[in-house]
Amino acid sequence: MKKLILLLVFILMVAGVAGVVVKNRTAAGESAAKAAKAKDAPVPVLLTNAMTMTVPVEISTFGTVEPVTTVAVKPQITGIIAKVLFSEGQDVKEGDLLFTLDSRGPEAALKQAEAILARDCILGENASKEAGRHETLLQKGVSSQDVRDAAVTAAETLKAVARSDEAAVDAARLQLSYCSIRSPVTGRTGNLLLHQGNLVKADDSTLVTINQLHPIFVRFVLPQRDLVRVRERAEQGGLRVVAAPQGPSSPAATGIVTFVDNAVDENTGTIQLKARFDNSPAALWPGQFVKVVLQLSLQENAVVVPESAVLLGQQGAYVYVADQDGRVTPRPVVVDRTGSGQSVIASGLRPGEEIVTDGQLRLKPGALVTPRQASRPDSIPAGPP
Repeated sequence: MKKLILLLVFILMVAGVAGVVVKNRTAAGESAAKAAKAKDAPVPVLLTNAMTMTVPVEISTFGTVEPVTTVAVKPQITGIIAKVLFSEGQDVKEGDLLFTLDSRGPEAALKQAEAILARDCILGENASKEAGRHETLLQKGVSSQDVRDAAVTAAETLKAVARSDEAAVDAARLQLSYCSIRSPVTGRTGNLLLHQGNLVKADDSTLVTINQLHPIFVRFVLPQRDLVRVRERAEQGGLRVVAAPQGPSSPAATGIVTFVDNAVDENTGTIQLKARFDNSPAALWPGQFVKVVLQLSLQENAVVVPESAVLLGQQGAYVYVADQDGRVTPRPVVVDRTGSGQSVIASGLRPGEEIVTDGQLRLKPGALVTPRQASRPDSIPAGPP
């Protein structure tokens, strides 16, 4: 009886093990089937076609805005500031009155010079009359030649003194004009350095600095390898430059290259250029750091794809190309240049071929893809405030 019970237990154990094995094999088969089905499932991706279009040949760099003219306004005479007739940061025109100095001293000097001129003019007129009388007396034989010559010399001397007095009056009048300090250029004033009541010294005290904003320069450098192309294009005239200040709402300005330096900097291997901008309205500001795009020419029939379609691998750049059956193949390409969200393909891709622009992470050679629509901006959930 005991042996029969042991035999039944053994049979049950064998049956249980067999059931577990069968169940595991069934589950493995189902998992393999699901994996195979998932493997053959199409991957949703964004697709587009390679296009041909006319694109500009550009060189991108960075530059610094600098004014065409910067003037440090200084007094030409020593005196006390009587009035300040502008506000800091104000736009001024050439000839606008900026400062007045205490003019009492120059006015007194001018009156003195005018009085001396009047006195010497009267003395000169009297000496001329005296010389005329001696000339008449000499002709009548009453006066001698020496007396007549002395009278003429005195008259001529006083005429010369009067001319010197006229120059002194002009100099005094010029000194008085220096009491009114005017803007030498049209531009924008900076920080006011000396205020009303301060004593200023001639050609020593800077009162304010004025920067000319219209037109304005952008200074930038390029590698010496681009010098030949730049010179060839500049000789044809009108080498166009676009300068864009940093910031999402900052408008770009367009100018023309007006200066190419006459030597390459041997320390950096770069060449300096300047572009002139009308800068109306004042989109560019002195000292501002801007992105510069130098437009050399236009390239026709260029093969263009979205920048997101180009991937980088161990062998270089490549794109996923979809065939008519919806399967993708990675293809090496040569990228000529990239900008404004687009890549210009030099070789490796033909116009009209369908390429993947999004969803490449789930792809491998021969994968089946299905097109999907791009997400709308308003469907993107907002982040935390």
